[in-house]
Amino acid sequence: MAIYVRSTDGSDSDDGSTWALAKASLTGAAAIDVAGDVIYLSQSHAESTAAAVTLDFAGTLAAPTKVICANDAAEPPTTSAESATVTTTGANNIKIKGKVLIHGVTFNIGTGSSSAGLYQTENELKGVQIYEKCKFKILNTGSSSAFIFVSSAGGNAYGQKITWRDCDVLFSGFLQAVRVQNARFRWVGGALLTGGDSPDYLIKFNNSCHARLENIDLSNADTDISIFYGEGSDAVVDGIIRSSKLPNSWAGNVGVTTGPYQRFEMHECASGADRIRLRVADYAGTIADENTIIRTGGANDGTAYSWKLSTSANALYPTIPLTTPELPAKWNDTTGSAVAVSVEVLHDSLTALNDDEIWLEVTYLPETTKQGETVSDGKASYLVAATAQASSSAEWTTTGLMNPNKQKLSVTITPQSAGYIQARVHLAKASTTVYVDPKLTVA
Repeated sequence: MAIYVRSTDGSDSDDGSTWALAKASLTGAAAIDVAGDVIYLSQSHAESTAAAVTLDFAGTLAAPTKVICANDAAEPPTTSAESATVTTTGANNIKIKGKVLIHGVTFNIGTGSSSAGLYQTENELKGVQIYEKCKFKILNTGSSSAFIFVSSAGGNAYGQKITWRDCDVLFSGFLQAVRVQNARFRWVGGALLTGGDSPDYLIKFNNSCHARLENIDLSNADTDISIFYGEGSDAVVDGIIRSSKLPNSWAGNVGVTTGPYQRFEMHECASGADRIRLRVADYAGTIADENTIIRTGGANDGTAYSWKLSTSANALYPTIPLTTPELPAKWNDTTGSAVAVSVEVLHDSLTALNDDEIWLEVTYLPETTKQGETVSDGKASYLVAATAQASSSAEWTTTGLMNPNKQKLSVTITPQSAGYIQARVHLAKASTTVYVDPKLTVA
């Protein structure tokens, strides 16, 4: 069924069956929709209220409600639009419930200094919502205002899945944020709009949740914006931002962790002309790409680079190592014969690193059944003494290091099937900096 909504001449007492009998508000349409309905908002629709708004759609996972801003010249519409608005003033929230897709709507939330936010899938179990070409604007300056996925009073609400596609945001206070709680959030395309305030942290997490941001334009943010923040030391959260545009001379953090179950990553982002291949914020430390201290003949994607691993005081063997992302995988054709998989590392110390302080973990195909195996050159048993990892004669640029110590991490394997060899490096020595050449050598 189609439901038509147009604020200019509609009435919530009408049945919404045509443009001539349109509902006046999206609230009126949500009050009568059934699973699978399409709600058309006129391109001229602009509703505003000085009261809280709750949109409780009847959509299900198999038959979601669809809310589409469209040109009202045809019935049913044949052209989509992006100009409908839903506005609250004062300290009034907008809450959206149900399985729903919403296209082309601007949500303006609150005015004045009191807090008001946009709640998506509030208090729902396994809610799913998709927003396309929408704008979310917090117009009040309240410090606790946020775009919230599941409220803090969510109780048994979990398993939420929220997707923003080509959606823009605007904040009016530096403490405001997108707050993810008990949810999986994906934001693909869109921007931080001008005319508002830059948040200190773009995404704040609580409870168990995940966020993935791709192709976002944050060039209007302050240079010190940080992307992720884990609230609460027991929160189990992770976030990734990829292929996004940061403000020029960006000096913020990819994220701030407050507990052992949190990790944030940045991949292939740009700040002006500066390329940022990798940033990792983990409870055990940080990882960043490095262009000065590099191995001769090492990793190179047009520019030579290494990874700089810096552990915090929290790093600990065996429970809290700082772990790299997977190194660029290496295709292996050798089968039935032993091969050595190795990675070169460097640190500034006269003392070599032991195999319970740093080790290489390798995954390969040991059988023709394609079942993989993971092995490492870490300490063989918790009951044996640690030994130093092998020294190396590899050439590095060691600018600024007083005692450059070169070592090689190496694992010997016998693949039985051709396939990719994948590897990670683990660093468990606290308060230590190590440079890793992420180029795998298979010989």
